[in-house]
Amino acid sequence: MAYVNMFAVMKGIRQETGVISSADIVNTAAGKFGHANGQPITNVALNANQWISLLTVEFFYDFLVAAYTAGGNITANYGGGGAAITGLISAANSVGAATDKNVILVPLATAGINPPLQTGISLVSSAAFTQPGTAAGFIRYTVTYRVLSN
Repeated sequence: MAYVNMFAVMKGIRQETGVISSADIVNTAAGKFGHANGQPITNVALNANQWISLLTVEFFYDFLVAAYTAGGNITANYGGGGAAITGLISAANSVGAATDKNVILVPLATAGINPPLQTGISLVSSAAFTQPGTAAGFIRYTVTYRVLSN
């Protein structure tokens, strides 16, 4: 049986954490969660021959006062406007919920994915959430990934 050095395997794993504020959840400007291309959740400088291999996106929706309305399914995508690279979570089970929600998004396993070079990961909703007047919840996220080179 071959010996595997788990520290060497884990060495290339990176994590980033952040918060998507109440204002950004409904903000439809570029670079914000409410925009069609979503909000970037990785902030790593990639060289011309590097790409990100996503492991997981975990987020906690902290419900406060009222639920956001409208909204759509949430996925992690490569860059702005790229196709979903994870399964989805519905609006009702995430940011549209009237309670706290823990969410784990993992890469799709139904087909291989060709990750684009020099492209980060964004958290994207298929439709913008709206502010009913008193919603104040926010998202805390952790994205776990590796940076690979060709």
